[in-house]
Amino acid sequence: MSASSQSPLLQVHDLSVWYPAGKAWVKAVRNVDFEIMPGEIVAIVGESGCGKTTLASALVGLRDWRSGELILDGNALDPRQAKTWKQLRTQVQMVFQDPFSSLNPRQTLSEILLGPQRANGISGSAAQIRAIEALEQVGLCATDLNKFPHAFSGGQRQRIGIARALALKTRLLVCDEPTSALDVSVQAQILLLLQDLRKRLGLSILLISHDLAVVRALADRVMVMYLGSVVEEIPAAQLFSCARHPYTRALLASVPTLRIGSPPQLLVGEIPSLTQLPSGCVFASRCAIARPQCKLAEPIFEKVAPNCRVRCPYHGDLA
Repeated sequence: MSASSQSPLLQVHDLSVWYPAGKAWVKAVRNVDFEIMPGEIVAIVGESGCGKTTLASALVGLRDWRSGELILDGNALDPRQAKTWKQLRTQVQMVFQDPFSSLNPRQTLSEILLGPQRANGISGSAAQIRAIEALEQVGLCATDLNKFPHAFSGGQRQRIGIARALALKTRLLVCDEPTSALDVSVQAQILLLLQDLRKRLGLSILLISHDLAVVRALADRVMVMYLGSVVEEIPAAQLFSCARHPYTRALLASVPTLRIGSPPQLLVGEIPSLTQLPSGCVFASRCAIARPQCKLAEPIFEKVAPNCRVRCPYHGDLA
């Protein structure tokens, strides 16, 4: 879906999230900038530990921001104030990775769907109507409201998690690996549901995923993270053919295939510690085209083509 003529729904500037680790700090997310347009699906990919989930959690106030600016629908919000998150959560909601632990087993669906609405000042018949509407939007029905989560399969529970967000009339879903805990056949159903909700409701979606094929099929744009920072931003349609950053190329080369004689190519080299990051490019110790200059200063995240940014001045050296 093209959103070029619209203003961004969400803008984030210079977002950093650090965790204390003894006398040091784990720099989980570092100086991240991005925006999401209305109706757009943006995917974030990268290795385990690259900061994807921390970034997603920070966007809904589940992690404290060390620095950064947050702009929602053109309005600047202070991420250090509690009222910001109360305002933001009426429009931005998270769908968690585990559909089993993300629902309270002691609550009925009615309580699960009405509770967040009451917390935001919506109650009575209006909240009930919203709850039923949200269930129907994800393929469930009003008769399910009196049931407990244990009565539903994993895929149905994930639908309930999505319905909980939709009941608030949210405009942006932050989905943290929403299918990784589900069977393969059910994964496809949830992904098709997200795509359908985007088309019918104009939802924006931030999708955290490790499945590059899913990302290419579902997303409009991809952000690639490595050790807390975004190293490449690229349209999803160009991911497999025009990736520029050496790390993105390495990720693509590591994907298993069925082609005989084409085994996955695994990355080698030492991974820097998140508490003692080098002064230069953090990927230099594993990069096939690294030069001495790469260890002197962190590369600039520069625009190299329409809708494309890359954090590597030597990306043109890649074949």
